[in-house]
Amino acid sequence: SRVAITAGLSVGCGAGKEVPSIISANMSQTITANVTATFQKTFLFLLEQDKPVRVIAQASNVSPLKPLIVSARQILGVTSFTIPLNDQGYQVYDQVARTLCPQWDYSPTVDKRFMAIDVSSSDSTKREFQIRADYVDNFDLVEGRVISAHVTPSKPMYFRYKFDDDNKGPMLVKVNSADDTCATISVQASYCPIHDMVYDIEYDGMFQSMTTLAAITVTPSFSSKNDFIVVVVVHPTNYQCEHLGHEFLDVIKNAGNATEKRKKYRLRLCVDTTA
Repeated sequence: SRVAITAGLSVGCGAGKEVPSIISANMSQTITANVTATFQKTFLFLLEQDKPVRVIAQASNVSPLKPLIVSARQILGVTSFTIPLNDQGYQVYDQVARTLCPQWDYSPTVDKRFMAIDVSSSDSTKREFQIRADYVDNFDLVEGRVISAHVTPSKPMYFRYKFDDDNKGPMLVKVNSADDTCATISVQASYCPIHDMVYDIEYDGMFQSMTTLAAITVTPSFSSKNDFIVVVVVHPTNYQCEHLGHEFLDVIKNAGNATEKRKKYRLRLCVDTTA
């Protein structure tokens, strides 16, 4: 469902001066609203499930020079992004989706957990946007079970695997795809923040570039929490997979609003019998 919201407060002596508004919001509802340089919106969500949250936001007719700033605030950190998202000068994306770092394990004694999403702009003209927050199902990976999903440069995804008492051996993370779109697979310790964008995925853990197949072996000693995160991101071009090193060609940066890269992949974990 889609909820239209027009809300705001005026200060009597301010002659029309606007101030931020705080709006109670529901999970799994698409909210349509607008902001200006003087009118910020804050949406307050009550989190009632022990699941990660995925936020998707979109806006049209917004200049990359005056983007909307979306900031999701949780107990231990903030996840921020812009709409449109300018992916290192290659493409501009009007729709962005991010999974917020799971934090319920850090506050087991708190009865009610809240999340606030702020949307602001530096543009004096009203800019309309849509935003939605959903719980992530099937976040925990299970040995032998295959997860199939689509991912784009503006919509990365990640999952978690937890070692248990019955399985203390090394695990092989395998990701395969039928298309040759360039992607990077990363295995990180499950600490916030999770690096899930093209520009920061190599900051932590182990990573591997891939077109059709990637495989990474992970042992229980990799993380002190006895679990790990598997991240999948797609690159705006195939240069990362076709060339050695990590430098980008300036000529590629003139790609403009080319067709957005989209990759379908299959993720599977199994016991690594070769380790």
